[in-house]
Amino acid sequence: MGRPSKGARRCLSVRAPLNQAEVYERRADELGIDLGDYWVLVMARASNLDIPDYILKKLDPERLRIHDARYALHRTQAARDAADGELSVPA
Repeated sequence: MGRPSKGARRCLSVRAPLNQAEVYERRADELGIDLGDYWVLVMARASNLDIPDYILKKLDPERLRIHDARYALHRTQAARDAADGELSVPA
């Protein structure tokens, strides 16, 4: 049995510097999702778009909270506290 369908999608190819690619791969692993889904997650959040359901179903909210707290360099502690549990970046 194959993987469940992720719906209609379009292929977007990305080339990242090797040192950055390693970071992205590690962060995807920390969240328990594949690299392509990590790219979509990051881009959706950065663009203030909805995260696709197929990614939300894979995400552990606690892992995402830890990820956000660890890597949100430009957010204040108050912003991190206010966003606790949210899956998208506030506008």
